[in-house]
Amino acid sequence: MKKTEVIAILTACRPLADRLAAQGIYIKLTDADRAILANFNLIALDDWLNDPDIYKAAGLHQLDINTLGFEAARVLGKNKRRKH
Repeated sequence: MKKTEVIAILTACRPLADRLAAQGIYIKLTDADRAILANFNLIALDDWLNDPDIYKAAGLHQLDINTLGFEAARVLGKNKRRKH
């Protein structure tokens, strides 16, 4: 996955991150929200989130990343690292 694709996926996460921050982590998630979390999880599993410039380029902060990561783990369950 290219850096521009990762930033685009993270940018798509921003509205969900804003909702989670405003309403709490136990909001009712839509199927679209679950798809966003699944994409976020793929980025996390590929270690893209170790570079703050990546998520900052998408308009996200460390707290957003932590919240999205927690929500992805809660909703999707623990995932093993993908095999390349």
